[in-house]
Amino acid sequence: MITDEEYQKNIEKCYKEKFLSRTAGYSYQGDIVTKLLYGIISKFVKSGYILDVGAGTGALVKFLKTKGYENVCGIDLYPKVDFIEKGEITRLEFRDAHFSTVFCTEVIEHLQIEQIMKGLKEIHRVLNKGGYLIITVPCDENLERDAVVCPICQHKFHIVGHLQSFSKKIISELLTQNNFVIQFMKVFPLPIMAKLPLSNFYWRFLMLLDKRVNFYKNFVIVAKK
Repeated sequence: MITDEEYQKNIEKCYKEKFLSRTAGYSYQGDIVTKLLYGIISKFVKSGYILDVGAGTGALVKFLKTKGYENVCGIDLYPKVDFIEKGEITRLEFRDAHFSTVFCTEVIEHLQIEQIMKGLKEIHRVLNKGGYLIITVPCDENLERDAVVCPICQHKFHIVGHLQSFSKKIISELLTQNNFVIQFMKVFPLPIMAKLPLSNFYWRFLMLLDKRVNFYKNFVIVAKK
Protein backbone atom coordinates (compact mmCIF):
# COMPACT_ATOMS: atom_id res chain seq x y z
CA MET A 1 0.00 0.00 0.00
CA ILE A 2 1.52 3.32 -1.07
CA THR A 3 1.82 5.96 1.66
CA ASP A 4 0.78 9.61 1.28
CA GLU A 5 4.42 10.66 1.37
CA GLU A 6 5.35 8.20 -1.37
CA TYR A 7 2.35 9.33 -3.42
CA GLN A 8 3.42 12.99 -3.20
CA LYS A 9 6.98 12.09 -4.16
CA ASN A 10 5.70 10.23 -7.22
CA ILE A 11 3.59 13.21 -8.28
CA GLU A 12 6.55 15.54 -7.83
CA LYS A 13 8.82 13.24 -9.83
CA CYS A 14 6.31 13.03 -12.66
CA TYR A 15 5.84 16.81 -12.60
CA LYS A 16 9.57 17.39 -12.95
CA GLU A 17 10.00 14.84 -15.71
CA LYS A 18 6.95 15.81 -17.75
CA PHE A 19 6.88 19.56 -17.24
CA LEU A 20 10.01 21.19 -15.86
CA SER A 21 12.26 19.23 -18.20
CA ARG A 22 10.61 20.86 -21.20
CA THR A 23 10.14 24.33 -19.70
CA ALA A 24 13.45 26.16 -19.50
CA GLY A 25 13.62 28.87 -16.86
CA TYR A 26 10.23 27.99 -15.37
CA SER A 27 9.04 30.27 -12.61
CA TYR A 28 5.77 31.05 -10.87
CA GLN A 29 3.41 33.16 -12.95
CA GLY A 30 3.14 35.73 -10.17
CA ASP A 31 6.87 36.40 -10.41
CA ILE A 32 6.51 37.15 -14.11
CA VAL A 33 3.28 39.15 -14.42
CA THR A 34 3.15 41.19 -11.19
CA LYS A 35 4.19 44.51 -12.73
CA LEU A 36 1.97 43.98 -15.76
CA LEU A 37 -1.05 43.07 -13.65
CA TYR A 38 -0.58 46.15 -11.49
CA GLY A 39 -0.52 48.31 -14.61
CA ILE A 40 -3.91 46.91 -15.62
CA ILE A 41 -5.73 47.28 -12.29
CA SER A 42 -3.77 49.95 -10.39
CA LYS A 43 -6.70 52.36 -10.17
CA PHE A 44 -8.60 49.79 -8.10
CA VAL A 45 -5.85 49.28 -5.50
CA LYS A 46 -7.05 51.34 -2.56
CA SER A 47 -4.87 52.73 0.20
CA GLY A 48 -5.22 50.97 3.51
CA TYR A 49 -4.62 47.36 4.43
CA ILE A 50 -3.99 45.00 1.50
CA LEU A 51 -4.00 41.19 1.53
CA ASP A 52 -2.57 38.80 -1.06
CA VAL A 53 -4.21 35.38 -0.73
CA GLY A 54 -2.03 32.64 -2.19
CA ALA A 55 1.00 34.91 -2.17
CA GLY A 56 3.51 32.27 -3.33
CA THR A 57 7.00 33.77 -3.41
CA GLY A 58 5.72 37.16 -2.24
CA ALA A 59 6.43 38.94 -5.54
CA LEU A 60 3.21 40.97 -5.41
CA VAL A 61 3.67 41.92 -1.76
CA LYS A 62 7.19 43.19 -2.44
CA PHE A 63 6.12 45.06 -5.56
CA LEU A 64 3.22 46.84 -3.87
CA LYS A 65 5.54 48.03 -1.11
CA THR A 66 7.83 49.61 -3.72
CA LYS A 67 4.75 51.51 -4.90
CA GLY A 68 4.24 53.03 -1.47
CA TYR A 69 1.63 50.67 -0.04
CA GLU A 70 2.95 50.08 3.47
CA ASN A 71 0.29 47.83 4.97
CA VAL A 72 0.55 44.81 2.68
CA CYS A 73 0.61 41.21 3.86
CA GLY A 74 0.40 37.84 2.18
CA ILE A 75 -0.68 34.35 3.15
CA ASP A 76 -0.14 30.99 1.48
CA LEU A 77 -0.95 27.39 2.34
CA TYR A 78 2.73 26.60 1.78
CA PRO A 79 4.74 29.83 2.28
CA LYS A 80 7.92 29.98 0.20
CA VAL A 81 9.52 32.99 1.91
CA ASP A 82 9.66 34.02 5.54
CA PHE A 83 7.62 37.23 5.20
CA ILE A 84 4.56 35.33 3.91
CA GLU A 85 2.40 33.85 6.65
CA LYS A 86 0.85 30.40 6.56
CA GLY A 87 -2.88 30.64 5.99
CA GLU A 88 -5.90 29.19 4.21
CA ILE A 89 -8.37 30.95 1.95
CA THR A 90 -11.23 29.06 3.59
CA ARG A 91 -10.33 30.35 7.06
CA LEU A 92 -8.79 33.80 7.02
CA GLU A 93 -7.40 34.78 10.42
CA PHE A 94 -8.37 38.45 10.14
CA ARG A 95 -11.16 40.52 11.60
CA ASP A 96 -14.22 41.59 9.62
CA ALA A 97 -13.88 44.52 7.20
CA HIS A 98 -10.13 44.82 7.78
CA PHE A 99 -8.83 45.16 4.21
CA SER A 100 -9.40 47.74 1.50
CA THR A 101 -8.07 45.45 -1.25
CA VAL A 102 -7.65 41.68 -1.50
CA PHE A 103 -5.68 39.99 -4.29
CA CYS A 104 -6.33 36.37 -5.19
CA THR A 105 -4.36 35.61 -8.35
CA GLU A 106 -4.13 32.16 -9.93
CA VAL A 107 -5.46 30.47 -6.80
CA ILE A 108 -9.05 29.27 -7.01
CA GLU A 109 -8.47 27.06 -10.06
CA HIS A 110 -6.55 24.79 -7.65
CA LEU A 111 -9.60 24.34 -5.38
CA GLN A 112 -12.78 22.30 -5.20
CA ILE A 113 -16.02 24.27 -5.69
CA GLU A 114 -16.88 23.98 -1.99
CA GLN A 115 -13.51 25.51 -1.08
CA ILE A 116 -13.97 28.29 -3.62
CA MET A 117 -17.34 29.23 -2.16
CA LYS A 118 -15.95 29.25 1.39
CA GLY A 119 -12.93 31.24 0.28
CA LEU A 120 -14.98 33.91 -1.51
CA LYS A 121 -17.24 34.24 1.55
CA GLU A 122 -14.17 34.72 3.74
CA ILE A 123 -12.70 37.33 1.40
CA HIS A 124 -16.03 39.16 1.37
CA ARG A 125 -16.03 39.11 5.17
CA VAL A 126 -12.55 40.61 5.59
CA LEU A 127 -13.06 43.31 2.93
CA ASN A 128 -14.41 46.63 4.06
CA LYS A 129 -17.48 48.14 2.41
CA GLY A 130 -16.53 49.38 -1.03
CA GLY A 131 -13.31 47.35 -1.00
CA TYR A 132 -12.06 45.49 -4.05
CA LEU A 133 -11.25 41.87 -4.77
CA ILE A 134 -8.73 41.57 -7.60
CA ILE A 135 -8.68 38.08 -8.99
CA THR A 136 -7.15 36.24 -11.94
CA VAL A 137 -7.95 32.76 -13.21
CA PRO A 138 -7.11 30.86 -16.40
CA CYS A 139 -9.59 31.58 -19.19
CA ASP A 140 -11.53 28.62 -20.60
CA GLU A 141 -8.64 26.27 -19.87
CA ASN A 142 -8.64 22.81 -21.43
CA LEU A 143 -7.79 20.72 -18.38
CA GLU A 144 -7.41 17.52 -20.35
CA ARG A 145 -4.69 19.03 -22.54
CA ASP A 146 -2.35 19.41 -19.57
CA ALA A 147 -3.27 16.21 -17.78
CA VAL A 148 -0.57 13.62 -17.14
CA VAL A 149 -0.48 10.12 -15.66
CA CYS A 150 1.97 9.20 -12.93
CA PRO A 151 4.15 6.39 -14.34
CA ILE A 152 4.32 4.76 -10.91
CA CYS A 153 0.83 4.92 -9.39
CA GLN A 154 -1.10 5.62 -12.64
CA HIS A 155 -2.96 8.52 -11.04
CA LYS A 156 -4.13 11.11 -13.59
CA PHE A 157 -3.74 14.74 -12.60
CA HIS A 158 -3.30 18.22 -14.04
CA ILE A 159 0.36 19.09 -14.41
CA VAL A 160 0.13 22.16 -12.14
CA GLY A 161 -2.81 20.99 -10.04
CA HIS A 162 -5.70 22.84 -11.66
CA LEU A 163 -9.09 21.42 -10.72
CA GLN A 164 -11.42 23.96 -12.34
CA SER A 165 -11.87 25.56 -15.73
CA PHE A 166 -13.57 28.97 -15.76
CA SER A 167 -15.72 30.54 -18.43
CA LYS A 168 -16.98 34.12 -18.14
CA LYS A 169 -20.37 32.77 -17.05
CA ILE A 170 -18.96 30.46 -14.36
CA ILE A 171 -16.65 33.01 -12.71
CA SER A 172 -19.33 35.72 -12.89
CA GLU A 173 -21.87 33.50 -11.16
CA LEU A 174 -19.43 32.50 -8.42
CA LEU A 175 -18.69 36.13 -7.61
CA THR A 176 -22.33 37.22 -7.80
CA GLN A 177 -23.44 34.36 -5.54
CA ASN A 178 -20.99 35.66 -2.93
CA ASN A 179 -22.33 39.23 -3.06
CA PHE A 180 -19.59 40.77 -5.19
CA VAL A 181 -20.34 43.27 -7.94
CA ILE A 182 -18.04 42.96 -10.94
CA GLN A 183 -16.44 46.26 -11.92
CA PHE A 184 -13.95 45.06 -14.52
CA MET A 185 -13.44 41.83 -16.45
CA LYS A 186 -11.15 41.32 -19.40
CA VAL A 187 -9.09 38.54 -20.97
CA PHE A 188 -5.33 38.97 -21.29
CA PRO A 189 -2.54 36.56 -22.33
CA LEU A 190 -0.57 37.70 -19.28
CA PRO A 191 2.48 35.39 -19.47
CA ILE A 192 3.03 36.20 -23.15
CA MET A 193 2.54 39.92 -22.59
CA ALA A 194 5.06 39.90 -19.76
CA LYS A 195 7.72 37.95 -21.62
CA LEU A 196 7.61 39.20 -25.20
CA PRO A 197 9.19 42.56 -26.18
CA LEU A 198 6.57 45.26 -26.72
CA SER A 199 3.87 42.67 -26.11
CA ASN A 200 1.62 45.24 -24.46
CA PHE A 201 1.28 46.83 -27.92
CA TYR A 202 0.29 43.73 -29.84
CA TRP A 203 -1.56 41.53 -27.37
CA ARG A 204 -4.75 42.43 -29.22
CA PHE A 205 -3.28 40.82 -32.33
CA LEU A 206 -2.50 37.68 -30.33
CA MET A 207 -6.09 37.53 -29.17
CA LEU A 208 -7.24 37.56 -32.80
CA LEU A 209 -5.30 34.31 -33.24
CA ASP A 210 -7.10 32.73 -30.31
CA LYS A 211 -9.14 30.37 -32.46
CA ARG A 212 -6.09 29.16 -34.37
CA VAL A 213 -3.29 29.07 -31.79
CA ASN A 214 -3.46 27.63 -28.28
CA PHE A 215 -1.87 29.90 -25.69
CA TYR A 216 -2.46 30.59 -22.03
CA LYS A 217 -4.93 33.37 -21.24
CA ASN A 218 -6.26 34.82 -18.00
CA PHE A 219 -9.42 36.52 -16.84
CA VAL A 220 -8.47 39.66 -14.92
CA ILE A 221 -11.40 40.61 -12.72
CA VAL A 222 -12.09 43.36 -10.21
CA ALA A 223 -15.15 42.87 -7.98
CA LYS A 224 -16.48 45.27 -5.36
CA LYS A 225 -18.02 44.48 -1.99
